[in-house]
Amino acid sequence: MRRTGFETQKSGLRHSGVMERERQKTSRGKSESVPEFRLTRYELELLDILWTLGEGTVQDVHAKLERPLAYTSVMTTLNLLAVKKNVVSREKRGRAFWYRPLISRDEASLSLLAEFGDVLFGKHAPSVVLNFLAESVESDREAEILREALEKLEGEG
Repeated sequence: MRRTGFETQKSGLRHSGVMERERQKTSRGKSESVPEFRLTRYELELLDILWTLGEGTVQDVHAKLERPLAYTSVMTTLNLLAVKKNVVSREKRGRAFWYRPLISRDEASLSLLAEFGDVLFGKHAPSVVLNFLAESVESDREAEILREALEKLEGEG
C-alpha cells in the first residue's frame, strides 16, 4: 500500500529555474490552485521508477519496467517529461542522459486528485473523500494518522 502523504512533510516544487510554479495560499493555508501536470498513466509509470531510483538513465528505467516496452518509447517519453512537461531534469553524463524527478510523488498525487475531483465530483468532494476513506482505512494506525492530519488542518484555520 502506498503512503498517502499524510505522514510526509510537504515540500515545495523544485523546478530548475525554467518554470517556477507558486501556490497561492488562502486564509486556511490551502492551495487555491494546484499545479496541473497532466501526466498519462504511462508517464506516471516512468516517474514511479525514477522516484524509486532517485535518478537513472533510459536503460535503468527500461530495465525496471514490469511490462515489455520498446527502449525508444522509454527514451522518447523521458525526453518529453524533461523538455515539454518539465517534471524531470535531464543531464548529460558521458554518453548517457540521466533523468531525475523534479516533482515529488505527493505533488503528482495532488495534481491528479484535483483534476479527478473537479471532473467527476465538482462541489461534492467532502462526501467523496469520506466514502473513499470509509472503504480504504484498514487499521487503527491509519485512522489515527488521518485524525492527526485533520486536527492539524483545523488548527491552521
